[in-house]
Amino acid sequence: MADEQDKSPPAPRLDLMLRLIGVIILLIFIAVLPVIALTDLVRPDVQLMMVQQHPGPFVALPGAGVFAWLVVAIFQITSGKIELKIGGPFDIELTGAAGPILMWIIAYFVIAFSMYLLW
Repeated sequence: MADEQDKSPPAPRLDLMLRLIGVIILLIFIAVLPVIALTDLVRPDVQLMMVQQHPGPFVALPGAGVFAWLVVAIFQITSGKIELKIGGPFDIELTGAAGPILMWIIAYFVIAFSMYLLW
């Protein structure tokens, strides 16, 4: 009996709280990154010039990665575990961590490709 209780998954509230803390930390990172990159806190001669001339790789793509993570995290918080079944000739079933990882990769590439089209 005691072994079954030890192997139980973490409480939903703890899981939700940890995800919300992760979202808050990432949002703070996103808010602070452009300020650090565009001020004189870094070497103003090289890094500032690179960030100002090419903001895509330094600000936009990391922001796209965080936004893709937020989309997957919010989707997982609201609907539960992400599990994918892809039918057809390959018949692939993704469970566990593979579902959110694949969803993040798809969301990241869609966001990055849309930035490429609009830039």
